[in-house]
Amino acid sequence: MSRINTKIDSYVRCQRRKTIFEVSVIIIPAIFILIWFFSPPLGKVSDIEGVIDQFILLPSDEGDLQYMMVKLPNGSLVRTKVYKGSSLKTGSEVVLQVQEPLLLGKKVYRLKRVK
Repeated sequence: MSRINTKIDSYVRCQRRKTIFEVSVIIIPAIFILIWFFSPPLGKVSDIEGVIDQFILLPSDEGDLQYMMVKLPNGSLVRTKVYKGSSLKTGSEVVLQVQEPLLLGKKVYRLKRVK
């Protein structure tokens, strides 16, 4: 009888190890993927000048969000968030802070100052 019990115990231990391994193979990569998606871009930071092309007001549940479209020297348009109380006007020159992504993703533009 004790021989059967030891075989059953060893089988249960083996199954438990296998289950723990399978779950860890799924959970550990999932944790890294979540960290990658929710971590801020940690790449290089630089400044770029541009001219305000237009303002966009988007309604949301938390109030209206105001964005400005800035035309960069290379001709591309980028969007950045603006506070509603700001006194910026179309055609004004601004300096944006550009945050490069560490690996993949898109650049993040923030208003640094009005030129």
